[in-house]
Amino acid sequence: MRDGMLFGDLTKGFASFGLGVTFINKIESVAGIMDKLVHNTHN
Repeated sequence: MRDGMLFGDLTKGFASFGLGVTFINKIESVAGIMDKLVHNTHN
């Protein structure tokens, strides 16, 4: 179970997802998120 939880290997265990996962509506790159954060803090 440990590998599933810590490393995302679902063949060796499971992953637990909380209610916050319902707020995800698109997948973005880290660079894109950082650009938005930097842009929003300077405006």
